[in-house]
Amino acid sequence: MISDLRSFTLPSHNLIVVVIDRLGAGYLGPYGATWLDTPSFNRLASESLLIEHVLSDSPDLMKVYRSYWTGRHAGMPDTAAPTLVQRLSNVGYEPWLLTDDAELADHPLTSGFREPLLVQHAACDSAAKRVESTQMADLFATAGDYLRQVDSPFLLWIHAKGMQGDWDAPWRLRTQWRDEDEPDPPQFVKPPLEYSPETYDPDVLLGYAHSYAAQVAVLDHCLGEFLSAFFDSRHAETTLLALTSPRGYPLGEHRRIGPVDNSLYGELLRVPLLFRFPQGANAALRTQAIAQPADVFSTLAEAAGLEIDHSQVWGRSLEPLLTDIPWPRDRAVAFHRDERAIRTPAWFLRDPGTTQGSAELTPLPAELYVKPDDAWELNEVSDRLPDVVDELISALDNFEQVLAASDNQPLASLSAILRDGPA
Repeated sequence: MISDLRSFTLPSHNLIVVVIDRLGAGYLGPYGATWLDTPSFNRLASESLLIEHVLSDSPDLMKVYRSYWTGRHAGMPDTAAPTLVQRLSNVGYEPWLLTDDAELADHPLTSGFREPLLVQHAACDSAAKRVESTQMADLFATAGDYLRQVDSPFLLWIHAKGMQGDWDAPWRLRTQWRDEDEPDPPQFVKPPLEYSPETYDPDVLLGYAHSYAAQVAVLDHCLGEFLSAFFDSRHAETTLLALTSPRGYPLGEHRRIGPVDNSLYGELLRVPLLFRFPQGANAALRTQAIAQPADVFSTLAEAAGLEIDHSQVWGRSLEPLLTDIPWPRDRAVAFHRDERAIRTPAWFLRDPGTTQGSAELTPLPAELYVKPDDAWELNEVSDRLPDVVDELISALDNFEQVLAASDNQPLASLSAILRDGPA
């Protein structure tokens, strides 16, 4: 997958990757959120390459991490090839994993890291009194301490449970967006998980949104503290800093509150991805390219000077987006059980698979949405564009065939209508 044949010199870049679980792109200022202020994310975006259209390839955290660490799409077969972490270690990197998620710390692919540091939080049954007392603050404070201790060259991978963990933001943050005539937000700490009834109360969903936004506000504060430690460190000018999320958190957009069934809609799949290159190169650059988690693997590998065998990986380095080299990705695909989704420049299609009838499995109708206009899949148009649905189903079938082959056979080209939309 990656060649270690290179001149024996120390890598020129350190690598920091910050992964926040359940962080949807739509709640961040750099991705268009206007009612929620995220100054730390804004600062990072002002110095970074921001990828506008990032689609997670699975709602399964372990599968997304396989994509991060092997460059292989979640739909590809497993491989015994060394991981990115192992290869980086082979060329002189000190690989560190810091997380508050015990499930991730036990992932089989963490074997290339030095002993993972698991930050264990105290039991939480109520909101924190101060931001500094939250679980995310605990993790990021530890990350700042690590940053002051590590020696170059290093990989520091920070994974926060984020909104998959307890929602312990101080109460004042949950209520700061509430109007006088609106009820108080709920006081739960465990993340909500339920189907919304067809005749739902909008105030209930608003309370969930305000509670989630409070967690994002806590995260933004913690990110700001970490960025201050980063820019004050001796590593700032020689370090590539990436920030992303493996999956979002539904908040009623399609009657799901939380990942009740992991239906493949944008609120679950659309995630942020930012790369701050050393010395702020190409800062504040925004691209409409379509990317997936495996591209994180390839971008980090290229930054470290490793060669990538593209016959074995799905990921592509995002560094060409800093130049005039054309980006090769014209589609992104996600899988979960028998459900599939595909995103092209002009469309998003969800193929929900089958339902168990009385005697046999019955295919469920596909859903089609216009992109980028319909950002959160609110206007379903499959009945008006059956030809587009058929073409996208064929593209999904072709994608699965190519992934199963794992031999770098080319994907069938997208037609003009799948790339550009209706004339």
